Amino acid sequence: MMLNREEFDEALAVLCSDGLARMDPALLLRVALTVWYTSLIPDLGKVPAANRADIGYLLDRLSRFNIMAKQRKLDLLGSLAPYKPISPPATMSACKDVLAIEWGASADLMPFVEELLPYQTRHYAATI
Repeated sequence: MMLNREEFDEALAVLCSDGLARMDPALLLRVALTVWYTSLIPDLGKVPAANRADIGYLLDRLSRFNIMAKQRKLDLLGSLAPYKPISPPATMSACKDVLAIEWGASADLMPFVEELLPYQTRHYAATI
């Protein structure tokens, strides 16, 4: 279910084109598992500038689930930091997630969180 580097980059491109509000839950799950259980560090510099806020937010939010090793989380957040806006964009946002607002994302991850919960357990980690 996890993605290799090429598949991961392609998945991020698809999420960019679909938008966070319309993302495929199965693709989101594969991206989440890759973020949580591999050592891949995405390069937001390769993401089109217009989509960086959405992808940056998505990766930032996924890193905050309590599943990643501390160093892995720090490495991921460090790779995102140069792209995070210093202050939130001055636009009206329908997002309820403060992190999504800080990034200026078009939507938040909240509608999908329940589907991700079963994959954040030690039991699941032991099966991979």
